[in-house]
Amino acid sequence: MSRQRYRGVSGIGTTGAIISLTLTSAGMCQTASNEEVAVEYVDTLEEITVYGRKSLHLLREDVIKAEEQIFGVFNELNSSDEFDIHCVEEARTGTRIKTRYCRPNFVTYMSSNPRHSAFIRAGRASGPYIPDWVGVQKKHQLLEKEMEALSSTHPELLDALVKYAVAKHVLATEKISQCKGKGIVCNK
Repeated sequence: MSRQRYRGVSGIGTTGAIISLTLTSAGMCQTASNEEVAVEYVDTLEEITVYGRKSLHLLREDVIKAEEQIFGVFNELNSSDEFDIHCVEEARTGTRIKTRYCRPNFVTYMSSNPRHSAFIRAGRASGPYIPDWVGVQKKHQLLEKEMEALSSTHPELLDALVKYAVAKHVLATEKISQCKGKGIVCNK
């Protein structure tokens, strides 16, 4: 190991921090004292972890990205197109506030097509069709079983599920700590 010594450095400030990051990324490791700085060569750089606080907006985006990754992997792996899950951001009737909804294709199809077999008449010969929510619930149970089976056989789906759970947990804990005492609305 070769060592080089530099004299006259009395402390590391902002410029020193930038230099140390540059040296670290270039494969150099730096140790400092009051009189000298020793630089020695490091073979490999494993990982740099930077700790800081993200805004709640960025944490919500992380949750959405993780959710999109789950549905992308699941949609490729599942056995039926009716189990494909798609997310949209839309405003409900009477408001301009957009909300994110993720629905499987069978729910979208059942709620938009009254002639579908999962719709039943409301107990009379004529009148509006209403969705057969028992049929929808049974399909949801089948979808959950398929996702569970696929996550046990495909590690990429399991990894996406774990990343999503971690992102949701981080968002929930940060929301508690950042919004403490700020009332109902907190959008840091």
